[in-house]
Amino acid sequence: LLALMMGFVGWVFLVWVPSRPGSGPRRAAVLPDTLEVAFRKAQASATNIFQYVLTIDGDGAAVELHDLANGRHFAGPRKEIDGKLTAALARSIRETGFFTLSRQYVGQSPDSYDLLDISVTIGAQTHRATVLNAPEPAEFEAVRKALEEFGYNEFGLAAWAYSREELVK
Repeated sequence: LLALMMGFVGWVFLVWVPSRPGSGPRRAAVLPDTLEVAFRKAQASATNIFQYVLTIDGDGAAVELHDLANGRHFAGPRKEIDGKLTAALARSIRETGFFTLSRQYVGQSPDSYDLLDISVTIGAQTHRATVLNAPEPAEFEAVRKALEEFGYNEFGLAAWAYSREELVK
């Protein structure tokens, strides 16, 4: 309900608030390997909701994780990332064939919700692909794994791969 209300408020703002000519955002010249990523992984079942969100925008990144069943939450501060690292990540994403994927892959799962949503901009090229309750195409899986590994390595989140019980042992 809250999301619906926020969407309505946003729509009203866009439709009813007049804009001034020339007041739109100004973009600097785009470099060939400039990388921007928005990655969201959400898995929900009757027993848990897990969410992983990673954003990369040129010189920085931020990650957020939530695991309700285990009571774990992480919302780290934005971290500056070396441009060589993001350029290498951009090249590897380009090589996967991500930009050739369809926009949506949708399946059915009556007992769970499994969403993977990746939006990538490299230079002037942008593509978004979403997988909902369906098997991932190989190109999508390669990018997802690279982004998850990037987030875990850059933010030191290797312990998230283990349950609370395994960490206490």
